[in-house]
Amino acid sequence: MQFNIFFKRLKSLLPLVFPFFLLLGILSIVIAEIHTSFLFSLFLPVLVVINIFQFIILLVKKKKTAIFNLSVLVLFFICFDFFYQFNFEEDKKTNDTFSIMSYNSNSFRHDSIVNNGIVDALRGIKPDILFCQEFSYFKLDGFKTYPFRFIGYRREFKKSLQVVLSKYPIKNKGYIDFPKTRNNAMFVDVEINDRVIRVYNLHLESFKLDVRNDIGNLSSSYKYLLPRFVYAEEKRIAQANVVRNHINNFDGDVIVLGDFNSTQYSSVYRILKGDREDTFVAQGSGFGSTFKLLNYPFKVDHILVDPSFEVVRHENFNLQLSDHEPVLVELRFKN
Repeated sequence: MQFNIFFKRLKSLLPLVFPFFLLLGILSIVIAEIHTSFLFSLFLPVLVVINIFQFIILLVKKKKTAIFNLSVLVLFFICFDFFYQFNFEEDKKTNDTFSIMSYNSNSFRHDSIVNNGIVDALRGIKPDILFCQEFSYFKLDGFKTYPFRFIGYRREFKKSLQVVLSKYPIKNKGYIDFPKTRNNAMFVDVEINDRVIRVYNLHLESFKLDVRNDIGNLSSSYKYLLPRFVYAEEKRIAQANVVRNHINNFDGDVIVLGDFNSTQYSSVYRILKGDREDTFVAQGSGFGSTFKLLNYPFKVDHILVDPSFEVVRHENFNLQLSDHEPVLVELRFKN
């Protein structure tokens, strides 16, 4: 008898489980910049979808607990942008627009066919300014059409190579070095139509995962992977704060882009976004995935622009030549 009562009470609480976890995830990301919030940032879209379906089912059954689902979903849409975008506007490209691409090319670590494929693909897309993370110094000859360059190679610093290739003059440039890591950031001041803008090219702390060996070995995953995830997110939050402080000392138009190694629901993303606009949200469509892990789509490469820019076009590519996919945006100045 007591078991039946306990089972009925437990059953009555089950509809509250998913909205509770969604609420917990939202609060952990929005209120506290804590490194454990990354777990919720990864799976927040899944929790949203589950709560939407659960709300519909409970609403059809006329259950009062549907109010909890609805309340948490409303809170989610107040705090975040939706992970799937529906933008079907026609291109508004004119002579006053300029294009920017961000791409983690994974150091061209594959065979020669893939190496040449990356070069051919980027040369075919022809962005006005190309920002790359994990570039290969030996592939620079394939981009001779860009007269202005910032090659982030420094013999005394063991950092992954970042480059900026531009058709517009680079007036100033510099590094933001993160300690005790190969990841780093760089910035350039580019003159476009007699106007100087600053663009930050970021490669934030990586998880350094080998999918087959690390995730495939389930027996050691929990002991081995979780501390690594927490440590990496903790470093990314610290790095994002360093970049934000650097941005605050610049009085001008800013674009922040690159491989954040964090989704749009992470504390890292929120630190860097501020009042900037995500170009994918403005003009992208679909999931905006730039990285897949076990076929699960993640948007970890972002382009964030100040309100002084109008987002004309955003495009995600599916080249399958690196572990990341490139992102292209077409912009113009609002005034």
